[in-house]
Amino acid sequence: MKKINIYLVANEQELIKDEKEISNFIRDLNDKYEEYNIYFKLVTDENVEEIKKAEIQNSELFFILFYKEIDNNTINKFNIAYQSFKNTKMPKISTYVKKSEEQAGQSVINFMQKLDQELGHYYNIYENIDTIKLNIILHLQALGLKVRQSKKRRWKIIYRRKRNNVIRKNTYNF
Repeated sequence: MKKINIYLVANEQELIKDEKEISNFIRDLNDKYEEYNIYFKLVTDENVEEIKKAEIQNSELFFILFYKEIDNNTINKFNIAYQSFKNTKMPKISTYVKKSEEQAGQSVINFMQKLDQELGHYYNIYENIDTIKLNIILHLQALGLKVRQSKKRRWKIIYRRKRNNVIRKNTYNF
């Protein structure tokens, strides 16, 4: 079974609902892809009590959500993911700021400036959780997991895997 590790960081109280929606979305993906031997393992802050560097480094995707404030623990997790990405090109990092009527805190503004000016890393501003769900699907496609409709109007999942420098395609119809 192919396992795709996803690490999700959302420390603020206002983001608990978004974190739960993403968790449910990943569970829905697991239900749909189980018969194709693909499993998405989601690691969140609620099931990890301390920073586990290996969990972050072994992830294919790293999602960080923030809203009004960002704490040092969250920044440390981002730094671990960023260093791992610089060294191994994994995990793919996506940074999301929830749009707010109120002014973001200074820690968020500083972090966004660091992302933009120092690291050259982009960040996304989202209002609706569906934006993040769509980006998860797009990231999965970038990893080689493709979902498309065939000519027979049957959905196909094509998973490309690289073994011994040869790309093999497994196609599943449903």
